[in-house]
Amino acid sequence: MILITNQFIFPVDDLCPQTEYLFSVMARLSNNSFGPQWYSKKIQLNGTMPRLGPLNVTRTGPTSVIVSFNVIQGVSKVNYIYYTHDKTLAAVERVTYQDSIELNGLLACENYFVWVRPKSHYCLTSDLEKFITSLDLEAAPKHLMSSVVRNTNNTYSIILKWKASCYNMERNMSYIIHVMTTDGAHDVVTAEYQEIDINYPLPNALPGMTYYFTVRSNISGSRESEKVSAYIPGDGPYNVVVSQLEGHQVHLTWAWPQANSLTEFKEFVVHTKGDNVEFENHTSKFEIDLTLPREGTYFFKVEVKGKSDKTLAESSSEEFSVVYHDSSKTDAVSISKTNLVAIIVPVAVVVVALSVGLVVFIVRHKRLQSSFLAFANSHYNIQSGTTTFSDDLDNDEPMIQGFSDDEPLVIA
Repeated sequence: MILITNQFIFPVDDLCPQTEYLFSVMARLSNNSFGPQWYSKKIQLNGTMPRLGPLNVTRTGPTSVIVSFNVIQGVSKVNYIYYTHDKTLAAVERVTYQDSIELNGLLACENYFVWVRPKSHYCLTSDLEKFITSLDLEAAPKHLMSSVVRNTNNTYSIILKWKASCYNMERNMSYIIHVMTTDGAHDVVTAEYQEIDINYPLPNALPGMTYYFTVRSNISGSRESEKVSAYIPGDGPYNVVVSQLEGHQVHLTWAWPQANSLTEFKEFVVHTKGDNVEFENHTSKFEIDLTLPREGTYFFKVEVKGKSDKTLAESSSEEFSVVYHDSSKTDAVSISKTNLVAIIVPVAVVVVALSVGLVVFIVRHKRLQSSFLAFANSHYNIQSGTTTFSDDLDNDEPMIQGFSDDEPLVIA
């Protein structure tokens, strides 16, 4: 266990005799983390550890029992009794200074577990004892649950569900609902209901109000169920903006100024829902990055949670379509119209200039070729079959020769 103090001397009470304890001293930092260990020491306590004998459970009514026990070793003047009908829930704790205690007002037709431990910390508890309650017409309904529904006309209603005190009484009972608020402004006992699953309207409910509900059967003297609460959400987060990042990532931002002044505020819960996909993320900031599993249309809603995990407010649902762009395969380049014109015009000028130059070259080449062939033909000797160009030197060897009979061939 962790004990916190701002003093340099701190008593630690209710330790179990004949037990070894390890004591360590550490500083707690401003962010609630712990610094390095300053001191550590083991201490063996003297005395005899108290031990409890087997429990004895005696039924005194359909939904009441007396639990008795004995201290067979050591001394234990104060003991804690724990009992529950559901091991997944926190057990109910009772304190007794005697060797017995009566448990009454239990749920009907339920399996209960009970155990006892001495007051001293880390002393051994007794063995677990099981008992079963029976049919009781005055027993309270059980498993009452509530959920808030916002209607299309901006009014609210509460979905209430519960179970009959015993499974074989569900069709034969009528129920009365007690509705109240903490300020006493609303305190109503309803007419009887045959159902165990109802939609209770609250046409005058205001955001920020908390309603409490209990249910009992219409039998005279029947007991009320455990109380459940329903909080009417206030104005939710607004300006919820969704933007896509790389790949399947999106970035959400929103505004909710009340978070800075509301002491009940705990965190934001971002709900994401898509095709066959639904999950939630928690944050205390006004933004969050989310990684989505695939492309598609998603709906995002921001819920405000209080310290007791009740919903304080929630935003409207925002729709957003996610399209995946793989930047590793395609690099998208954006060019403005002005830049595009600045690139195309010089290229077009160069192409036109090259085309004109090519045409001039071809025309001049054809003309030169025709002139040269005409000149060569004028010097053609039919008898020798050659054309001779001489530089009037002593060497009479032809510079160019080789024409056919039909058309002269000039070889340079």
